[in-house]
Amino acid sequence: MAHKAIDRFRPQLATGHQAASESHSPVESADPEATLVGLEASEVANQSDTDLGDPEPSSSVDVVTPKELEPPADDMDLSIEAETQKQTTAELFAQVTSKLKQGAKALGTPLVWLGVVAFCGGTGVAAISWLTDVPPNPNCQQLWFFSSDAERLFCAEQAVRSGSASSLVAGLKLIEPWQDNHTLEKPAQRLMRDWSKNTLAIARQKAGQNNLKQAIYLVSKIPASSPFYKNAQQAENRWRKSQIKGTALEASIENVLKKQEWQKSEALILPFANQQDEYWQQQFIRMQERIMTERLSYNQLQAIRTDLGTDLTKAAGKLGSAIAAVEQLPPKTYARASAEEDVIRWRKALTESAARQLEQGNLTEAIAQAKWLPVQSLSPDLQNLIEFDQATQLNRQMPAAIPTEENFWQLISTLAALRQIQPSHSLYAAVQPKISPLEERLQDLTQLRLAKFVAEVRSLPLLPFAIQIAQGVTPTRPHRLYAQTLISVWQQDTQQMGDRANIIAAERFASLGTTPALTRAIAYASQVPLGRPLRPTAQAAVFDWKQRLLDLEDQAILNQAQKLATAKQYTQAIQLANKIGEGRPLYNSAQTLVQQWSLTESDHSIKEQ
Repeated sequence: MAHKAIDRFRPQLATGHQAASESHSPVESADPEATLVGLEASEVANQSDTDLGDPEPSSSVDVVTPKELEPPADDMDLSIEAETQKQTTAELFAQVTSKLKQGAKALGTPLVWLGVVAFCGGTGVAAISWLTDVPPNPNCQQLWFFSSDAERLFCAEQAVRSGSASSLVAGLKLIEPWQDNHTLEKPAQRLMRDWSKNTLAIARQKAGQNNLKQAIYLVSKIPASSPFYKNAQQAENRWRKSQIKGTALEASIENVLKKQEWQKSEALILPFANQQDEYWQQQFIRMQERIMTERLSYNQLQAIRTDLGTDLTKAAGKLGSAIAAVEQLPPKTYARASAEEDVIRWRKALTESAARQLEQGNLTEAIAQAKWLPVQSLSPDLQNLIEFDQATQLNRQMPAAIPTEENFWQLISTLAALRQIQPSHSLYAAVQPKISPLEERLQDLTQLRLAKFVAEVRSLPLLPFAIQIAQGVTPTRPHRLYAQTLISVWQQDTQQMGDRANIIAAERFASLGTTPALTRAIAYASQVPLGRPLRPTAQAAVFDWKQRLLDLEDQAILNQAQKLATAKQYTQAIQLANKIGEGRPLYNSAQTLVQQWSLTESDHSIKEQ
């Protein structure tokens, strides 16, 4: 339509007298070529008026011309007619330009409305796309006061999937107010039923585990609008009664157990042996185990007391084992509680006996008795005795193949304790011979710890230094075996790191691709000795690089031969190409060229004859 509207204002140019006679009337034309011609003429006229500034020739101006130069009369008429046609055409172009401007103004309003329609259509499409897109899930970690109920419900469902009781209670509390006329009433009813059922099941499980307090709490959180509310209320009432009854029964049983009335305690739980209720079944089993544990603990304690007797001075050798046996009794029993006073009395008697043995010079017996006692409760003399025994045991044991941190600090603590024994002490003479071996062990471990620290840097220059430090542990030292193990490992690491460095250097040279570079790459890779882990990798690379060297050599020969063949020196070219022997990479290519050059040489010989 826009093209048709513009075509209304396109002129149809006339020629000759027709243009002059119709110069003041609008002319319609559908000829685009004529329009282009008219526009071009208009542009030329405009340039003449604006750019050059020359006035348009007028018929009113008299031009003085010599008579011999005046044109004939017919030529004068034609000139006047041409001038008139030119003026008429200029006026026509001015009218056409005015009409085109009016047409453009007329087209402006439809274009504006077309833009409005396009904008509204695009806005509608964007709105539909926004409405049909699935909204993103809410961030349950950042819910706030103004979050919608739908977002809260989504997060509650996500939390309930974990199956925890707290999330179920929170979910029930959330949807409880969503009753009539709420937009989420139907999904809330469904979730109310499911979550209440699961909460009740967890509460029953807690009750079976003798946790009535938690079970009662859970069922109390089931809302009245839940279909399981009645079941929850019944369970809560039953458990509250059981809780009161169970507390009273447990107090009665504990009272008779404290008095060691075993038959009476069993009579108290007998009525609950065949109960159908899961809670009372679990209570019966728990109380029965409690009575049995208490009875066995009491019998064990009585046996220990009987074995020791009343005179502890005669049972000094049994006191240590008796104390250990009491410490093995169940901690939450009346037997264990009643034995605490016995343990205090026995430890005191054992300490006195160990001190007497030390004074009498019976070191072995004194050490055997002092070992049953806590170190912090010993006297300084007995503590020194324990350290002396520990040093003796360390010297008797072979050094660990792989010493631990515990071994290291044990040596330090033992030596520190032994060095504190004064010359006036009775153990001083016996302790001195044990210090020197321990110092040697500590020195070796300290030296090897330093070597390990250096080796952990994993640097090729530092590994030999770590090996040198470890080699300072001579064959006569205690930890020589451990030092040799470390040295062997570090030597292998040094070899592998050196071999890897040679291969890396070789690969860098080989990447240059030149003959000297490949030669150096082969030299580096060949330095990896036989039997090394990286030897196969190095050999494979050497083989590849040698083949590439042969390729370069053969290619250089072929290039020279091709130059000779280009100069028609076929005989020399063939002789040079035949230097590439069989089995070399470019042998086949060389023989192909030899055959071609031989045929070409034969053809030339025939032509010359």
